[in-house]
Amino acid sequence: MADYVFDGRHLKKRNGSQIGYIEGNTIKDAYHKKVGEIEGNAIKDAHYNKIAEVDNGDIKDAQYNKIWTVEGVHNIIDGPGEVPPAALWVLLIR
Repeated sequence: MADYVFDGRHLKKRNGSQIGYIEGNTIKDAYHKKVGEIEGNAIKDAHYNKIAEVDNGDIKDAQYNKIWTVEGVHNIIDGPGEVPPAALWVLLIR
């Protein structure tokens, strides 16, 4: 059983407390502060710097080094998609 639940918009702990959410392409924390953005397969920080990318099931950092897999993220976050859960993991959990 995963520690977090992503319903397509909100990321919550298993106990129901909100960690963050996605509004369009923008990722915000529980206090509504922008922490990053999704642009295609790229994950950017709040200052639009590319910090990670999803590539064929792998999550790679800005230097294109593998940091984890989408499958591994799905073991921690129950929810749909590849890039949104990966972005939430990179920006809010990791």
